Amino acid sequence: MNLAIIGGAGLLGSTTAFYAGTQNLFDEIKLIDVNPSLVTSHAMDLSQALPSVSKTKVSVGDYADLSDCQAILFAASKPERVVSSREEYLKENLALVDTICGQISAHCKDAVVITATNPADVFNYVIWERLGFARERILGFCANDDLRFLLAVSEVTGIPFEKLDGYCIGEHVDKLIYLFSSLKADGVPLKLTEEEQQKVLEIPRNWLPAYQALKCGRTAGWTSAMMLTKMLRAVALNSGEVIPCSVILDGEYGHSGVSVGLPVRVGTGGVQEICTLDLTQQEQDRLGEIVQHLKGMIACCQADA
Repeated sequence: MNLAIIGGAGLLGSTTAFYAGTQNLFDEIKLIDVNPSLVTSHAMDLSQALPSVSKTKVSVGDYADLSDCQAILFAASKPERVVSSREEYLKENLALVDTICGQISAHCKDAVVITATNPADVFNYVIWERLGFARERILGFCANDDLRFLLAVSEVTGIPFEKLDGYCIGEHVDKLIYLFSSLKADGVPLKLTEEEQQKVLEIPRNWLPAYQALKCGRTAGWTSAMMLTKMLRAVALNSGEVIPCSVILDGEYGHSGVSVGLPVRVGTGGVQEICTLDLTQQEQDRLGEIVQHLKGMIACCQADA
């Protein structure tokens, strides 16, 4: 299986190329980017870094090289900057998304596409519309949200992170529903007090403003590389692992015409199953509000098509 990373010179693209490359998941990782010098430097560096741990080859590619790729990471984006919400990236990245979708359509007809360009939920749906692939083959990146949720639970409760399971759903970063009812420790349901829940919520909500206040011009590259590789591993190995992903809905949870973050069973063909969670009425109502918000942004993209 071959992987193409569009935006391979960028932080998400290059860090994921490195970590996925160390896992020996792909025969070849092809880096595609508009910055030829930087992407070539990454390929040259990775070609020396990986052979001691992996047989994966890393090369600089162009869009014609997508023809023999079974997985595509869509990580191209305008430069990272301080934003009040991911929505501010919408107009900046829309023209980029349209151009790249045209290239994918011309050169690749059968791949799993992972969308990491923000706002990821909106662009995951837009990419699906532009490409015309089966919806199961289009997955949006949102797994950092659940990771941060569980890290916060671990910090508040003292329970080791590796013993915890649980989910949040909704729009990546900006509008999330933290499902405390889904929490488990060592497979046993975990009940937090109201005070503990509030402490947990404060941690991820304060993380992004604190990170952006650094004004480093850098997104969370290493964290994203770990979680993107988790998605890529499930695709490459057909593992069926349950991973939080933004997925296109067609009646699930009572919604259609939108892509939203949910726990999903992932394999070689992309989505094997959208997992069904028991939501309270309040959670269902909140999900409906998020869906309407996302549909509004999707409509803006459709109007500009």
